[in-house]
Amino acid sequence: MSILRTEANHRAGLAFDTLNSISGNGIALDRMVTEIRRSCAGLNSTRMMCKAEAARQGGDEATFGSIIDKLDRFQTDVEACAEEMVHHSQALSAMIRHAERETQKQEVRRRGPVLRLG
Repeated sequence: MSILRTEANHRAGLAFDTLNSISGNGIALDRMVTEIRRSCAGLNSTRMMCKAEAARQGGDEATFGSIIDKLDRFQTDVEACAEEMVHHSQALSAMIRHAERETQKQEVRRRGPVLRLG
């Protein structure tokens, strides 16, 4: 029985370590999405400066129109990808919370309830 208990403890530790690793990756993903959104804001500023410069130069569409259109499409695509990443990150976080609760329940079943003395 001791061998089984040792193996169960080892596996529980591995599960806990894996959950921590996945949780850290989820946090990193959230940071990346934040950085992507910050970059999109910078793209928007660049696009607006191009529009202002085009207007200042008499609305020269040949010079700035293509750049503005490309920046606009790229920004739209990046923002859509960022939204998808947020959706996946939220789903990952929910799965991690669920796995943590289930791991805690299994640990309580394995070890028995903890009695608190007042």
